[in-house]
Amino acid sequence: MMRAFLHGINLLSAILKKEGHESR
Repeated sequence: MMRAFLHGINLLSAILKKEGHESR
């Protein structure tokens, strides 16, 4: 469960980072 949770956070973080980078 914890592993899946961390994996989800990693994906979300990567997406948010990419979106934020593109926004700039």
